[in-house]
Amino acid sequence: DFQKDIVRAAEGLVSIGNKHIEVGTKFSEDCYRYGSENNASDEALRKAASLYGGALINIEKEYEDFNRILSSQTIDPLRAMAIGGPLEDARGLAQRYSRMRHEAEILSTEIARRKARVREAPIAEHTTKLQQSEARMIEHKASMAVLGKEAAAALAAVESQQQRVTLQRLVGAVRLPTYNILLFVGVSRQGGP
Repeated sequence: DFQKDIVRAAEGLVSIGNKHIEVGTKFSEDCYRYGSENNASDEALRKAASLYGGALINIEKEYEDFNRILSSQTIDPLRAMAIGGPLEDARGLAQRYSRMRHEAEILSTEIARRKARVREAPIAEHTTKLQQSEARMIEHKASMAVLGKEAAAALAAVESQQQRVTLQRLVGAVRLPTYNILLFVGVSRQGGP
């Protein structure tokens, strides 16, 4: 569920980011167009609008790249992991265990009913059926114990793996924009483009 929550949050971030990119791109195109088409106005304003529009277009492209990378390197792998094979296998084991528990409850009710019959009328037939039900319950409990251990181990392994991968994906998602910012600041200080 943690991975699904992260996927939903990241998808929301990408959705908002896409809307931001759409609005920002339109604004940057308008600024650039004003600067390049408006020859009668003040030269400084025209040039500033044109430069601002061009810079804003580059920033929106960076946002777009970030959204694309966030989707491909974080959201898509986490989504696949949340519905992936090992998790589904572990869930299947947990569901089988749950069904077996329900069957054990039914069997327990049956044993209680048979014990009451034996107390009321202790005939061989009732006693034999009680013993058969109790034997089935012992086998059922043994099967449940094995399946319960398998399900718990599978779920723990999947959870551990998913937490590790989720952390790696989130750290990667955080490092990418930080790296780009540091690269941009380094280029700007060195008098680059």
